[in-house]
Amino acid sequence: VSLGTSGITVFQTRMDYYADVNHYVFNRDFSNLSKEKILETLDQFDVIVWACHNVNPKPQDNYGFSSTQMWLIQKLSETKKQVVDIFGSPYALAAFENSNLVSAFIASHNDWEITRDFSAQLIFGGIGTDARLPVSAGKSFHEGDGFTVKPIRLKFTRCPEEVGIDSRRLYAFDSVALSGVKNGAYPGCQVIGVRKGIVFYNRSFGYQTYDNKTPVTDFTVYDMASVTKIMASTLSIMKLYDEGKLRLEDSLSAYIPGLCNTDKSKITVKDAMMHQAKLTPWIPFYTRTTRTDSLRQVYYSAKFSKDFTLQVTEEMYLRGDYRDTIFDEIYKSPLLSKKEYRYSDLGLILCGEMISKIVGTSLDNYARESFYRPLGANYTCFNPLNYFDISRIAPTENDTIFRKKQVHGYVHDQAAAMFGGVAGHAGLFSNAIDMAKLCQMLLNKGEYGGVRYIQSSTIELFTKTDEKSPKNRRGIGFDKPIMSDRGSGPACKSASASSYGHSGFTGTYFWVDPEEDLVYVFISNRVYPIAENNKIISLGIRTNLHQLMYESIITDSVAQK
Repeated sequence: VSLGTSGITVFQTRMDYYADVNHYVFNRDFSNLSKEKILETLDQFDVIVWACHNVNPKPQDNYGFSSTQMWLIQKLSETKKQVVDIFGSPYALAAFENSNLVSAFIASHNDWEITRDFSAQLIFGGIGTDARLPVSAGKSFHEGDGFTVKPIRLKFTRCPEEVGIDSRRLYAFDSVALSGVKNGAYPGCQVIGVRKGIVFYNRSFGYQTYDNKTPVTDFTVYDMASVTKIMASTLSIMKLYDEGKLRLEDSLSAYIPGLCNTDKSKITVKDAMMHQAKLTPWIPFYTRTTRTDSLRQVYYSAKFSKDFTLQVTEEMYLRGDYRDTIFDEIYKSPLLSKKEYRYSDLGLILCGEMISKIVGTSLDNYARESFYRPLGANYTCFNPLNYFDISRIAPTENDTIFRKKQVHGYVHDQAAAMFGGVAGHAGLFSNAIDMAKLCQMLLNKGEYGGVRYIQSSTIELFTKTDEKSPKNRRGIGFDKPIMSDRGSGPACKSASASSYGHSGFTGTYFWVDPEEDLVYVFISNRVYPIAENNKIISLGIRTNLHQLMYESIITDSVAQK
């Protein structure tokens, strides 16, 4: 809430980067509304942050505060936590003779743009402070007053050198990302670089589509495709592992009874996650339901009903009982002849089902309550149309075969669509900022925002290669670089042996490197409008950007010069 001479306005600012709450955008001036109406509008918030502009040190002017503004703060103190941020003279604190009205005061001293930025980061834990009041103000505030606050979340810097990154190299990042747009590898993208817990690069490029109508912003939401395997399924399994609710050596059949009397009864959780369970790489489940128009009419309906409950896209609902048919196809699918690394969606589909069986709720609910909501990853979800307007979501493929329409707001992956948008291998939507938060939690050895989500020993176990599987480069769920042939594989040539990450079919990618304390996230919709567009790979956009981040790190010799 902004308090200024023009009145009272509720608005959304860059605080959106840091806030661990849901956001509402009003963008309207309340100066002409009654005090009661303003209170009614603010009632839906748990915490009120007052940004106090146009304050002054004059007590005869009540330091720039109107009686209405002060009445609102006093009234809301009865039911709400409040933060008052003074963008101007700290003497204005004297307006608050009763300092117990609010939970915290911040003296920001001036009203510069950069000051507003840092104040927002301070409020939401991006930066810390040990500053003290340089003057006394009124009866309640004395010279030397203050608290020491430590940073607990991502910080956004305007000076990359703060974390040993050469800012002159960032222009090359822009060039590489824009080259993908210019060459038609994707219509737009988001790129984030984080080092030592500080975001040193955060840019969005291009548009959601090639018609150049809707620009990509930092808050555009994308289909993450197989990144779901990590940021939903693997995270959930790590938490359940910590809680002793599963073991990696357990057979999936211990949790999924349908596997018991099949040739897959002894597949372990670990083998499924490492893609070495001899499972078929992929099954086009949808083909059996769409071979003819008559089959489509049997399996799909244009409306939701008690029989047709699985929404594939708008005006397309699959029979609810077909979920069992999909699992039956997996159970009966032939196993490969050798136990070796072979990437397969089926293992993570089964793992997603296992998670649901253990926790007694759906994967999306469990991941949201266990990770996304408490982390403040407010743009991360399954079935994003339940949370966001479609204009906020980047479209994916124009599907001419299965759904016969442009896929927009619904999961691109056909199998995940047939599960109603929630599956262990695909279905997650997010943006680069949220992915960076989740990656930083992993890099922090399981802790973020003062909360521990996963034990550090569990992260170490899941993100390293398995000595018992020397021909499999992967960790447990996580992808790993190919160190024996640097320059090939999923990561750039400078990625360390301890680094890990994953990519997604739609043009998404994240990589975490503990040795350099580095997080890299790239998100695009390269499958728009056709999935056959592989320019992002042929041009090496994602790994080239990743390599540039390593090359931008200032070495000791350069730093000394």
